[in-house]
Amino acid sequence: HGPVEVDTTNGEAKQGDGGQIKIRGQVFTKGLGTHAPAHIEYYAGGSCSKVTATIGIQDNKVNPLSLVTYEVWGDNKKVFDSGPVTGTDAAKALEANVSGATVVRLIVTDGGNGKSYDHANWGDLKITC
Repeated sequence: HGPVEVDTTNGEAKQGDGGQIKIRGQVFTKGLGTHAPAHIEYYAGGSCSKVTATIGIQDNKVNPLSLVTYEVWGDNKKVFDSGPVTGTDAAKALEANVSGATVVRLIVTDGGNGKSYDHANWGDLKITC
């Protein structure tokens, strides 16, 4: 379903083919567009304190099969777990403490029902360092 996209949603094929990140009508000019399963790593070198974002399924991909979970890991410790997120859920605020982590991992799982319609956005993603 294509690569992780920067500042657009996942377009399903090649880099740069995504559109605006939209979660329940909110438009985000910054963020990451992923498709489950996804795993993104940032080297933080122990100098970052938190991760914030607005998370949710891309508006034009909402389907009864849309189901993901969002996780944030600081090194080998899970510091945020969204629980199940469906395509009809409201956009959710994410804030995770990653103080002292060398590596910050952003993970999206398929929620256990396969990867169909799992366009998982990280709107206005910020890592505070």
